[in-house]
Amino acid sequence: MTESNQFNVSAVPRMRGKAFHNHLVGLAASAFCQAGFEVHFEYGLKLCDGRADYVDLLAQREGVSVICEVETTARHALDNLAKAELLGMPLWIVVPNRKIKSEVARKLRAAGYKPRKGAFHISLSGDVSQGLMDCFPSFSSANTSGENGKTIQFRNGRPSIAKEVK
Repeated sequence: MTESNQFNVSAVPRMRGKAFHNHLVGLAASAFCQAGFEVHFEYGLKLCDGRADYVDLLAQREGVSVICEVETTARHALDNLAKAELLGMPLWIVVPNRKIKSEVARKLRAAGYKPRKGAFHISLSGDVSQGLMDCFPSFSSANTSGENGKTIQFRNGRPSIAKEVK
């Protein structure tokens, strides 16, 4: 990543997911980085019940933490939602197409999930940047450096990679 908050999608570290999933993680990481977030890949978290689990991305900026999970099927949507709820963090689900977006939304509705405002967002992989600007207008890429008097710092010029469960 450079000072202009650009992220090279091919720089995604080796992850447990398949190539397509990892490519979508890279696209999401790029969007979060452009909005000035620091991203951590496959970030290990200790859940309130004592179990350890991982999230595809943990994005952080100015006291705001967002869990980002890429879903290529609706299979894990409820699990990831429960994880985010346990941690008290907003969940951003990134999907590759409208069909899966509808399946995820349908699965959550069928489970009776009623999100509190700002706690949940489903986005197509190509719409993450716009969604971030809509949800975090003060974090838009136009405001990440200079214009609002703040400069975003990145570790070693690229996103950090968390290796241990905290």
